[in-house]
Amino acid sequence: MKTSYIALIAIAIVAVGAIFVYTSSSTPNQQPPPPPPAVIKVNIVLYGYHDQGAWDPQMYECLMSAVNLSKNKFQVTFSENVKSEDAENMLSLAAKSNDLVIASTNVYDQAVRSVAAKYPDVKFVLESDPIGWYAKTIVNSTAYPQNVILIGPGALANNYVIGALAAKLVGQNAKLGFIQSLDIPITTHTGATFRLGAQSVYSNIQVLRDIMGDFVAPVKCRDSIAFMASQGVKAVFIEQDDTSGILECQKQGIYAIAMYKDMAGKYPDTVICSCVWNWQMGFSDIIDAVAEGKWSSLRASKWYWEMDMGNGGLTLGTFGNMVTEELKNFQDSLSDNVINYGNLKVPYTDKW
Repeated sequence: MKTSYIALIAIAIVAVGAIFVYTSSSTPNQQPPPPPPAVIKVNIVLYGYHDQGAWDPQMYECLMSAVNLSKNKFQVTFSENVKSEDAENMLSLAAKSNDLVIASTNVYDQAVRSVAAKYPDVKFVLESDPIGWYAKTIVNSTAYPQNVILIGPGALANNYVIGALAAKLVGQNAKLGFIQSLDIPITTHTGATFRLGAQSVYSNIQVLRDIMGDFVAPVKCRDSIAFMASQGVKAVFIEQDDTSGILECQKQGIYAIAMYKDMAGKYPDTVICSCVWNWQMGFSDIIDAVAEGKWSSLRASKWYWEMDMGNGGLTLGTFGNMVTEELKNFQDSLSDNVINYGNLKVPYTDKW
């Protein structure tokens, strides 16, 4: 009985061995299925709302456009209405469950520096406002933690072209206007560059300016534009995060230039063009670098991803109905000079 029991064990062992060998040898070239592509989690922290105003919707839409164009997989979430005093807590919360965190305004600068240092394995993007030509010569690569990339325009050269175009449109005897958000150098640069462009066409053209003290000041903005219209202003550059200024220009029968987002399609008889900030190309580079493990190589060359007219980061958007083919050709030629540094080098100015 003992012998039979041992024999049965031996048969069982042989049988199992035979099954194992057969299974292994019958599919010698079969490879295990590839793992599913990693889904990169991205959170964008917005100062306002993703569907209200111009700045935050433009940034959110540019991110989603980059995601949709990529071959990689992403899961995007957003945090809204995050004021400066709440930024560090919200960025920390986002860093705990995301691979990439995008801070939508340089108001969050100190919060990003602090949180990025605590989460070295998470990547961060910080929006940066204009600081001067060749931003990488101004911001050193070691100025921020290695897991942070800045993105933004070094200088708003497109505003120079917009100013020249607006002057050509309204004529030498008309005036232009500029609605400025805050009384700080960065926002002064917006209007000062616009004025430089206008004065390159008509050296004596007047540009009236009024400072709102906020990015959304609908009553003050509309009152100011109404006053400008009464003083002979025919087109106003509006640095505001709502459409109140455009609506007042429409009411007054004068032209508008919009900020951040292309608005000519919505107001084709009022908006000449827009100072469009297009983050999509920069976001595309950055999110793909995170997904493909190429962050370090990207950051080595683009620790400040500078948006300009040459890479499509700054544009004039689409044109309103008042912009003739002759005017389009004029701005095409001027834009080409700015992009290629032909005979024109737009000076950086943040003084009025």
